[in-house]
Amino acid sequence: MSKQTLKIKRMGTLMSVLSKHGFKDILARIGWGSDTSAVPNAAAEPDASIYPRIRMAMEELGPTFVKLGQALSNREDILPAEMIRQLVQLQDRVELADMDIHAVLRENFGPDYTGFFRHIDPHPLASASIAQVYRADLATGEPVVLKVKRPGIDVVIEADLLLMKDLARLLARYFDFAEDINLEQAVRAFEKSLLTELSMVHERENMERFARNFKGDSLIYVPRVYPQLCTNEVLCMEFIDGAKITDADFYTKNNLQPAQIVEKGLQLYLRQILEHGFFHADPHAGNIMLLPDGRIVFIDLGAMGVIYPADQELLEDLILHLITKNVPQLVIILKKMALRMEIRDETKVHNDIAEIMDMVNTSSLERIDITFLLQKFKDILLENRVVMPDYFMLLARGLVLIESVGRTLNPGMNLIKSVEPYVYRIIRKRLHPRYLMHKLGDLGLDLQHFPAELRNIVRQLSSGNLKIQSDARHLEPTNNVLKNGFREVAMAIVFGSTLFASIVCMNMGLEPTWRGIPVLSWWGLVGSGTLAVALVVRWLRK
Repeated sequence: MSKQTLKIKRMGTLMSVLSKHGFKDILARIGWGSDTSAVPNAAAEPDASIYPRIRMAMEELGPTFVKLGQALSNREDILPAEMIRQLVQLQDRVELADMDIHAVLRENFGPDYTGFFRHIDPHPLASASIAQVYRADLATGEPVVLKVKRPGIDVVIEADLLLMKDLARLLARYFDFAEDINLEQAVRAFEKSLLTELSMVHERENMERFARNFKGDSLIYVPRVYPQLCTNEVLCMEFIDGAKITDADFYTKNNLQPAQIVEKGLQLYLRQILEHGFFHADPHAGNIMLLPDGRIVFIDLGAMGVIYPADQELLEDLILHLITKNVPQLVIILKKMALRMEIRDETKVHNDIAEIMDMVNTSSLERIDITFLLQKFKDILLENRVVMPDYFMLLARGLVLIESVGRTLNPGMNLIKSVEPYVYRIIRKRLHPRYLMHKLGDLGLDLQHFPAELRNIVRQLSSGNLKIQSDARHLEPTNNVLKNGFREVAMAIVFGSTLFASIVCMNMGLEPTWRGIPVLSWWGLVGSGTLAVALVVRWLRK
């Protein structure tokens, strides 16, 4: 069945399900209501709240719509809290597919596929909406798992996505709420994510990249993949003989300390975010395993968050301003990160963020509820219609999940304290001459920092089109003005960056210290002081 044919069939199912759950008025308004009829034994009472009815409709419509609901459950920045509470209840409730694993392997690897395996268990270990997992042993005796896509799932999902995009476009045309939350963009982002997750080749590449990032790390183990036994339909990877990270009996049996494991897990997740910019998008307890020797294993790497270098720097700025409780700069960084915003009262935004900072100040680190603080922050985003990039919301959800896992094992865990070493690294990087020179290079490329006349001169110089229509005796002063202007602006930028990093160090209580001030801060203050003196001397000589 083609995608378009299946789309038409699914449209009939969609109209029937929406009508059944009390959305006939919406269907009629967008022009889909002529053939709808109520279905007997409706799952929702007529006066039931709209949000439970949305959840029940998504569950009935199947895996693609369930996954859309799960993706939207991360978007507290655009959806009301009551709807989020319903969407987080969505679970993949799928029955085992009647799949002939031998037929699938024969189709992907040819009739001689049996030469690769000593044994294949025809009964699946687990089942999800996209794939099922089977146990097998390679011909060499190595135990593996085979993650195999459900037959025909690609066509079903692509047809559902076509239908979703049509529905989102119509809703945005006729209902303000759909336009306000930018529903069409949300569905497009979901489509990109789901089609990526649908590719077993992409998951294999994720695992290989993840393994490269943590090569030689003694805290983590990344399952091996077997590329010669991987296609777009089948993923073959090493079988992990471990336990779920929250399995209390496993800790006792292997003499492992939960507090130590929690700290390892936090450090590994923070490294994914702050060092690699490539992090697990769904780190719940079922996706984190533990080996008998205490090494941690992240599984199910089909969906990963990616932070690009420019966003990485903004994230670092955000962390530094959080540490120094610099609310005005926090607002500036959030504006740079946001995809869209409608801030009506900037003073109120500043006050709301300052209130969150006060909560952190007045609570002991062990008692700080990250989930509560993030929710307060998301309330600010929602009130001001601030739409953040996907990676930011994945990151927020990931931190909540990883903290939830950690507090299950160690109620006294401290996420904020675990971030401190990374703040120190950020500061050291910002004070390094290589970073400062790089920023100076960026300054030279970003002509918007300079007046329009100077930008025009530099552009003409770069293109070779600058024409000097004056006596030669006037060329030298012009040259000097350009050189001095660049040099002084560059010195001022370095001075500001160094002074800011030094002040951040003072607020962190870093060791070692001299006269109560971290040595690193002293170096920064001396350097920035030297630059300040040089700038003043240059100005006085003019």
